[in-house]
Amino acid sequence: AWPMTMGPEPMIMIFLMSVRLAISVPPCIFVNGFSSAYGFDDPAVNLHARIQLKRNFFVLKFVHQIAKLLGKLGYTYISPEECVAERGGLYGVLLKDILRRQLQKINQFEFSGVAYKFSADNIEKAISDLDEPLTDGLIRTSEKIYDALMLGKSYLEKLADGTSKSFNLKYIDWEHPENNDFAFAEEVTVRGNTTNRPDIVIYLNGIAVGVIEL
Repeated sequence: AWPMTMGPEPMIMIFLMSVRLAISVPPCIFVNGFSSAYGFDDPAVNLHARIQLKRNFFVLKFVHQIAKLLGKLGYTYISPEECVAERGGLYGVLLKDILRRQLQKINQFEFSGVAYKFSADNIEKAISDLDEPLTDGLIRTSEKIYDALMLGKSYLEKLADGTSKSFNLKYIDWEHPENNDFAFAEEVTVRGNTTNRPDIVIYLNGIAVGVIEL
């Protein structure tokens, strides 16, 4: 949810964060035959494996509860298969079709009293600019992306009178949050130098802005 009484900074604190929860599941939590039904107390399974089984079961249950809560808050669920298709594979992180649609929806510029939409070329350039490699290092790249999300970026548009002028394109509609797209996905596998698979990823207009790792 996005309370209208909140200013930009508290909202950034909500969305641009990573939540990590260290969960310890005591063996006594599964009782009255429940453990046996799932093999948690099977003597053929060593103690470490039984504890891991219990933890995995608890994490899956907790992930399901979080997913239900996000659904009630108005977030759209995206299946792992849909997420990979939107990202164009396991190496991408942006949900590009959603981002493209949202950039077209929430952006326009005005010239001589007439409202215009940004060109398709500039929409694609805005997507490409956000999908920036870490050539400048993690900190500098993060700063640049943060600035783009908060302030938008300027793109040159050709006008009806034959001249050109730069206009600001925004990635997030901070003034009218109902215009944004809120979604989440589970078990999002991202490959790079290493492979990461967070339990839940929060997306705002197709941009990954939050991670919930249990």
